[in-house]
Amino acid sequence: MRYKVTSKADIIILANMPTKDDGEGKVTKPSETLMWVPVFANKPTDGLGTILGVDPRCVHESKVVTEGHFTYVPIGVGKDCCKEHFGLFKIEPSSVPD
Repeated sequence: MRYKVTSKADIIILANMPTKDDGEGKVTKPSETLMWVPVFANKPTDGLGTILGVDPRCVHESKVVTEGHFTYVPIGVGKDCCKEHFGLFKIEPSSVPD
């Protein structure tokens, strides 16, 4: 499933981004890469894969998780992820097909 994020302020989220390029210009099977994605205020970012969380500098929450070299504030996953988070950004189903 793909998602769309709309934010009230500029934020950075940690999400899986769909990729089809092996880095050498060759198209490979579809996959996803975990990366930081900037989301600008009032400009929806569409076509994201699973969204894990938000950069801790963007929200004031005490629960911070570190996995590998990523440190982030986690968001709810599953059916509850499609809602507003931290009063700052909203996640909705994407209009971009899988």
